Amino acid sequence: MKTNTKIDEFLSNYDDQVWHNALKLRKILILNLPGIIEQVDLPARMIAYCYGQKYSDLLCTIIPSKKGLKLGFNWGTELQDPHQLLQGKGKVSRYVEIESDEQINSDAIKELVRNVLIIYKTKSSTINITTMEQKKQLKHPAGKKAISMEMEKYELLKKAVLNCLKDKGELTHKELFEAIAKSLKKNKTKFVGSVEWHMEWVKLDLEARKEIKRVADTSPIKFKLA
Repeated sequence: MKTNTKIDEFLSNYDDQVWHNALKLRKILILNLPGIIEQVDLPARMIAYCYGQKYSDLLCTIIPSKKGLKLGFNWGTELQDPHQLLQGKGKVSRYVEIESDEQINSDAIKELVRNVLIIYKTKSSTINITTMEQKKQLKHPAGKKAISMEMEKYELLKKAVLNCLKDKGELTHKELFEAIAKSLKKNKTKFVGSVEWHMEWVKLDLEARKEIKRVADTSPIKFKLA
């Protein structure tokens, strides 16, 4: 099973045992979660496995650290756990401390993964009907076709962009992204998907709406409030 460059680069920050165990665990998740989306979340230092961009679409996470490896479960509080593997005190999430090759390939781990998928499928029809998020059609400053984005994500990143520019004055794309990523981490804000990709679209939209503008004659390009 192929990995990708982002995953290899992310896992290369940890020791060989954590790296190899994470790849084995990744294989179990992909085999048992058909069509799952795999995303590296650098600010949260984890690999997320989801079926959409909303937090409610998140099923599992691989969480490496200098101390070891964890397998996280959204909806973990609702999982049956006859082998008593689940730990944690979150309102909805739980995790398993990964300790061995044997544990990774155990029926107990596979059962937890398959069951969290069953819980997601049961909830998703209700979620889609009752909490369907409004989307905002974004604009492009050059009049090009733009995406639509979940309103919650748009408002979160719009506020972050405007606040950062208000506090710092002028920022490059990289500086703006780093400031927002730092803010999300500090406030423990969960964001499923690429923060930088979503931020770029929000930035373009704010340019089109003349809420921010480019600073003339700067390289790399800087942005400030309009």
